[in-house]
Amino acid sequence: MLGIFDETDIPVYDDKAVFAGKNIGQYNATTITNITTSRSQSGIATGSIDNVRGYNEYRNGDLHNLKVTALGIRGYLHKSALTIQVPGKNFLAKDKNMTISNKIRVEFKKNAMHHRAESNQELDIKKSGDYIIYSAKHTFSPAGDGMFSSTLGLVKLAHEKR
Repeated sequence: MLGIFDETDIPVYDDKAVFAGKNIGQYNATTITNITTSRSQSGIATGSIDNVRGYNEYRNGDLHNLKVTALGIRGYLHKSALTIQVPGKNFLAKDKNMTISNKIRVEFKKNAMHHRAESNQELDIKKSGDYIIYSAKHTFSPAGDGMFSSTLGLVKLAHEKR
């Protein structure tokens, strides 16, 4: 090892452990810290103990694993995030939600530098496709000219098959 430990010390991890052909010490570690309150929704402050748990409190280990998986998927989704600004009137409806959690098709033309003019009309299939609206910000112009726009945060789940 590195000469940090005495012979009587026991390291916290096995320095000989191998995952996917790599020693565990060769991986770059990521520390995720999540501070939450405990039993914030229960009646413990008033003396009545109940089984109401907070958002991050689970008794079941599988639910903790599900939370970690959800954090991983969220991180993956944000790697391919896209922000667009569109006319707001297209995304503000009286009777239904037209923004968050809906699917929107976004199409990109291929880059003109890498393709000839005749093929420039084709779509870039890596960027184009269906996106899920993850966030929305509606902006009304203060000038009173009736300008209304929506800034949409989009995440892509998969590439389109052709």
